[in-house]
Amino acid sequence: MSKKNTIRAFILPEKLPSELEAARKGFNLRAEKMLNPPVSMLGIPAMRKLSREILNWKNDKCFNHLVIYATIPPHLPETFENSNGMRLWKAEVLNELGEKYEMKNWIKASELFNESGKLIIDICRSAMNRDRKAISDLILEVAAIEEEAYRLIKT
Repeated sequence: MSKKNTIRAFILPEKLPSELEAARKGFNLRAEKMLNPPVSMLGIPAMRKLSREILNWKNDKCFNHLVIYATIPPHLPETFENSNGMRLWKAEVLNELGEKYEMKNWIKASELFNESGKLIIDICRSAMNRDRKAISDLILEVAAIEEEAYRLIKT
């Protein structure tokens, strides 16, 4: 991302925010971007838009790309245990910090991301079967679950 021999300097404030302050700020920023993205091709609105567009997909590469995008590291998997769109990792972080700082909304959001991660695995399976209707329905379900999770994070 930088030209050869580029030097980058990071100027940190004298007093760094606490872990809780940094987490709050970061989670709130992510929630705001997902709930009210700067453009409609991002966030929860994009999920809903994608659910409508999938019904008209004709190209097999689109389905493969959907699976690859949800898989860590990005590749077309033989199994889908790593095809959760990083939601299980997000759930783990929210749960850990939620328990540490007694933030019940973060713990509840964690449970919701755990649920959406499992649904994303189902989306990947449906994509490999080219089941447009199932994919569309599952994406709408993920959008509803994650919208609730992000609203919990913001409160």
